[in-house]
Amino acid sequence: MEELKSRISFLFIVLSVFFQSASLVLIKIAATRLDNYSFNNIVHNYWYLLSFLALIFQALCWQVVLRKFELSFAYCFLSLVYLVLLICSYLIFNEPVSINNIIGVFTIGIGVIIYSLSYKDNK
Repeated sequence: MEELKSRISFLFIVLSVFFQSASLVLIKIAATRLDNYSFNNIVHNYWYLLSFLALIFQALCWQVVLRKFELSFAYCFLSLVYLVLLICSYLIFNEPVSINNIIGVFTIGIGVIIYSLSYKDNK
């Protein structure tokens, strides 16, 4: 039962990364669809509103995460947003991805794995 609770708690980290990434993708879409940047146009742009909604869900998930994990452990997983955004920038926005981008994200991913393994050893 304790393992199930731990897995569910970890799911909130994944959801937090997902909603943070979704918010950033949505705000990129919103920014590219605005002709001029006025407060009225931004408030009435549903892409911005969806981005804000994703941030609200991310904040709610993050509250659960912070109750279950140490901040230093949980926060390192937010760096996985870089990986998600690199993939989204390529697939959704057709932006170029260089080998340096891939190496950088791979290095971050390895760092998260090493950190999370050392966290388990220290508990």
